[in-house]
Amino acid sequence: MDNSWAFDLEMKIFSVIKKKTEQKLKAKYPNIFYTTTDTPKDGETNYPTVYMHLSSSAERGITIEGNSINAVFVMMQIECTTNKSQKEANAVLAEIASAFKELGFEIKSLPGIDNVNSRYRSIARVSKTFGSLDAM
Repeated sequence: MDNSWAFDLEMKIFSVIKKKTEQKLKAKYPNIFYTTTDTPKDGETNYPTVYMHLSSSAERGITIEGNSINAVFVMMQIECTTNKSQKEANAVLAEIASAFKELGFEIKSLPGIDNVNSRYRSIARVSKTFGSLDAM
């Protein structure tokens, strides 16, 4: 039984959201950076940064046989950080959240604000249950 689809969800979601939003956001924020890690590889941070990561997931729809993953509940956290203003962080998050809504995600928290050392961050959590046959 191939359950790999369930383990690929984070990167699949990341790729789809990036593809849906990057062109529009790059027009306004040419240096926008998308990532799934909280530590830049080169040690240098680009702003604004859109950090998306899986915050939790759980199997759903377990059958008696239990040998396949039929569905997965996914919760993603999105953090939009900038060095300009809270308004900019919120604007980037609003665009990202809209893309998640287009994919049928439910917004669980929006926006949380966390400002530290002249960085402005807007945070949201979204969730959705994916079935093994769902297309994205």
